Amino acid sequence: EAREQALLPQNLGEKTVWLALIKPSKCLECFDLKPLAESIKQSSDLNVFSLFELSDSSDEGKALIKQLRIERLPALVAFGSFQGSALEKEWLEFGVKDGNYLILSKIPAPYYNVNSGEIAGLVDALIVRKPDCIECFDYNKIVSDIKEAGVAVSKVEVLDFNSGKGKELLEKTGL
Repeated sequence: EAREQALLPQNLGEKTVWLALIKPSKCLECFDLKPLAESIKQSSDLNVFSLFELSDSSDEGKALIKQLRIERLPALVAFGSFQGSALEKEWLEFGVKDGNYLILSKIPAPYYNVNSGEIAGLVDALIVRKPDCIECFDYNKIVSDIKEAGVAVSKVEVLDFNSGKGKELLEKTGL
């Protein structure tokens, strides 16, 4: 409890908050909340005292995760005097309020599930291609378009149309 209290600045003043961005150390592909944190820092109707970046493996990160019962990472936490601010109203659409804390908890995939230790929202792409097909669409373009649409593709596997695995997949899916 003493360590957790030591993390918090005392007497911030009216309409003043600090932001803590807790990043998962085991998920490089996870959704990046830093642009949002920087945006809040620049455009908020509040005075942002500071933006702390913490790892979930640091003592401070572990303490905040435990204290605030954070289940998804990355997490963005605001602490201070935010009552009645635009930030509070907007934040509650995507998170929760716990006393003097606002916790952004509805994180888009991919994110790290603290309880299970797994990364949620990664997609594997499995492509069956016919090597001699000149008119066939370029699968690299499809994968690129999927990634540009915001889908986190973790692995791409290309199967030959005539391979055992390729035939099995085509039969299984009815293609």
